[in-house]
Amino acid sequence: MKLFSWNRSKFVDCPSCGITVGKDSLICRKCGMRFETRLDSGYVGEAIDHYKKGIREQKSGRHKEAITHYTAAIELLPIYTLAYNNRGVAYQESGEIENALLDYEHAIKLQRKLAVAYYNKGVAYKVLGKLQHALINFDVSIRFNSTLAVAYDHRGTVYQSLGKHLYATKDFNTARRLKADTS
Repeated sequence: MKLFSWNRSKFVDCPSCGITVGKDSLICRKCGMRFETRLDSGYVGEAIDHYKKGIREQKSGRHKEAITHYTAAIELLPIYTLAYNNRGVAYQESGEIENALLDYEHAIKLQRKLAVAYYNKGVAYKVLGKLQHALINFDVSIRFNSTLAVAYDHRGTVYQSLGKHLYATKDFNTARRLKADTS
C-alpha cells in the first residue's frame, strides 16, 4: 500500500490528484478540481496538518490514531482525495477491509484516475480472496500509471494464483524492470 505526503512552501499538492499547485490557485491544471477558497486558507492548512500527523502515526504503526487524523482532515476538507486513500490504507492495516474499500471508492469518486486508490483496492480484494475483483483493479491502476511496479507485482501473484503463469511471469519481469529503472 502506498502513502503520499504534502509539500509545504509556496506550493501545495492538489487534495484531489496530488499534483503541485500554487497556494493561490483556484483550479488544478491537471484534474480541473475547483477550489472554493485559496489553498492557503486556515482550514486547509489545518487539514494538511492532520493529514501529515496521520502519515506519521501510520508509519509508526498506530493505525487507529492515523484514522482519527485522516478523518479530521476529511471533515475539514471533504475533497481531500489522498486523505481518503490513506485512511483506507490505515483501515486495511487494522483489518477493517470493508471500511478500506469504502474509502478507496470515495477517493476514486473524487479523482477517477487515482491509480494508487485502484491499486490499494486491488490489494484489499486480494486479501479478501476476491481475485477477479483484485485483477480488475490492478488492471485499472496500471492503465492510469504504467510505472507502478507494485501493481505489476500484485497482479502477477493474482495471475499465478489463477494458474496464468505466462501472464504472471510477464508482470513480474515488468515489475523488476521498473524497480531497476528507479534505483
